[in-house]
Amino acid sequence: MGGRTTVSVGSNSELSSRLNDADCGQTIQLDPGSYSGSFDLSTSCPANNPVIIKGAPNFGSLMNGTIALQGARNILTGVFLSGSGAGVSLSGTNNKLIGNKITGWGGTSQCHGIAVSVSNNSAQAEIAYNEIYRPGPWATGSCGGPQLRMGIRTRDNSESDFHHDAWVHHNYFHDFPSKPNPNNYNSGQDDAIEIGQTQSGRMPLVNAGWYVESNRIENHFQKHGTVDLKVGGVIYRYNTFINTPGRVDLRGSTLYGSIIESNYHRNSGGSTVHGKDHKIVCNDFDGTIALKAGDIACDAVSPQDADTHAHVCDVLVSGNRANLIVGKVDGADEKLPARNTTIRAHTGGVTRGLDIGLLDQRDLGPGYRCSAATETTVSMVGPGALSRASSAYKLSRGL
Repeated sequence: MGGRTTVSVGSNSELSSRLNDADCGQTIQLDPGSYSGSFDLSTSCPANNPVIIKGAPNFGSLMNGTIALQGARNILTGVFLSGSGAGVSLSGTNNKLIGNKITGWGGTSQCHGIAVSVSNNSAQAEIAYNEIYRPGPWATGSCGGPQLRMGIRTRDNSESDFHHDAWVHHNYFHDFPSKPNPNNYNSGQDDAIEIGQTQSGRMPLVNAGWYVESNRIENHFQKHGTVDLKVGGVIYRYNTFINTPGRVDLRGSTLYGSIIESNYHRNSGGSTVHGKDHKIVCNDFDGTIALKAGDIACDAVSPQDADTHAHVCDVLVSGNRANLIVGKVDGADEKLPARNTTIRAHTGGVTRGLDIGLLDQRDLGPGYRCSAATETTVSMVGPGALSRASSAYKLSRGL
């Protein structure tokens, strides 16, 4: 980082003005105090000289508002975003949200609340070392559909408008509530992470290129898909669920395989899998891995019907410690069997449902090289862990 300058701001108007006129190499230092409103940064900078928006020490800069990082290679760090209007949106190229706290987003008058929204034909966002916790209360009025209180969510569902190649790591998600009506699946959604948005009931056909790794999700009570991977091309590894009854759901693209690797769950759900060419490897779950039967083909290029799910085919399940169901059927329309599953080096029970072509090689060694799953602890995630990140990592980001 060279040629940097620091400018201080202490009011909403000063912050807006500095962001509008920001030059590469500037650190916009927020004074202690409260800020509110909508703020945008659209400067495009080289990787070695970003604009950095930096909160006061010890999270002394409190913002009940939204910040949009657009442009390229800008950074928001050290800010405490709190309140019903709090949130961050990331688009552009290689913009970074590092070492912030976000809580209380959404409120009784808001149907949709997203802490971090990633969108708009863009790429390479980094979301790291943040604490995202305790969203605001569910809305009290009618919303005309499921309410949302999500942590990280992409808003798009086609290759042409998707945000590709993001890196989500070392974040701490905790204390998300159960649904407003736990007996009604559609009463509300508060996933910690949702990659790919269902539109008109249809899943995206996207090769996302996302890495989601070394995050901790704790006391998240939504059930169902706490992490919802509705696209392909995701590497999801080294993440931990603690006291979180929901699952990691791989339920989207039929075109591109994903990897669920070396994740650790305790008092938590396991994983539900749809589609083809996935690798479910070296996970340690006290929940169940369910490879699904389905109602559309695993290699369907363009599913035409809403609310359909692909059956599993050509999936490797290796080195896991969990109960396993191959060909799980949850509905009368799910008549396509799980096909050509390979099981290697498995510890735990195996139940066969609707399946064909199972290759059971449990007595052989792993068919995929990966590390044993271990817990990602509280000390390893969130803003507190950023101080312990490598000096090379921090230096490369001007932190």
